[in-house]
Amino acid sequence: MPNHQIGFDLISDLYVDNWAEDINWTAEPTSIMAVVAGDVSSDLDRTVYELKRISECYKQVIYIDGDLEHQSHLESVPSNRSYLNRKIERMKNCIYLYENVLLLNNTAFVGANLWWSPGNTKTNINDEEWVDEMRLLSLHHADLEYLRNTERRLQVTPNVNNIVIISHTVPNRELLVEPYRENLATDASDWIEMEDFDHKIKAWCFGHGTRPVKFKMHRCEYVSNPKGLPSSWCGLQYHPQRVTI
Repeated sequence: MPNHQIGFDLISDLYVDNWAEDINWTAEPTSIMAVVAGDVSSDLDRTVYELKRISECYKQVIYIDGDLEHQSHLESVPSNRSYLNRKIERMKNCIYLYENVLLLNNTAFVGANLWWSPGNTKTNINDEEWVDEMRLLSLHHADLEYLRNTERRLQVTPNVNNIVIISHTVPNRELLVEPYRENLATDASDWIEMEDFDHKIKAWCFGHGTRPVKFKMHRCEYVSNPKGLPSSWCGLQYHPQRVTI
C-alpha cells in the first residue's frame, strides 16, 4: 500500500484574549492544513471566531480543545464540548477532533484534550480542591482510555499506515524542563506506545507548554509550538510550525 507524505502547520496556545493584536493568518500558511492544539480563548465564541479566521487561510483545520476553553470550570466540560461541536460543525473545513478520527492519505488524525493527572499531593487540601482534582483525574483517564481504544482499532485498520496524535496537554513529563515536571504527573505516551505494536504512530503534536518542542523518541516525533501568554513570550513573532509525516 502506498505511503503518501502529508504535511501540516501546528498552532497552539494562542491566548487571543491576552494579546492586543490579532495574527494575520493570511501570511502564515506553509501547508494547506493546520492543526490547532487548544488554549485558543477562555470564551468559546471567541475560540470559534479564531478558528474561522484560521480556516479562511487553510483548506483543512483540525482542532482539539485545551483547558483554557473550559475556564477551569471542570463541571461544564461536557456542555462546553457539545457547544463547540455544534458551532464547528457549521464550518465546512474545520473538524473538532474530540471523539472523531480524520483519515487523509492513509494517515489517521486522533485527538484528545488529555488534561493531566494531578501532580504534587497536598496534605492540607480543602474539599473544593479535592473535588476539582477528582474531576481532573476522571477527565484525564477518560481521554487516555479513548486514545488507547482508538489506537488499538487503528492498528488493525488496513488503510491506515500512519497515525498522528494531537493532544492539548504535554504527553510525557520528559518533554518538559524543570521545574514544570513536578506539576504534570502524567506519562500518557508510555501507555499509548504500548498499543503501537505495528509502529504506526509517527507524530504526537501537543500544546500546554511554554516553549517549542521537537524531539524524536521511540520512532515518534513529538512537536509543540505554543504562542503562550505575553508574560512567557520569548520571541518577536509567532509562526506555525511545519510538520511532515
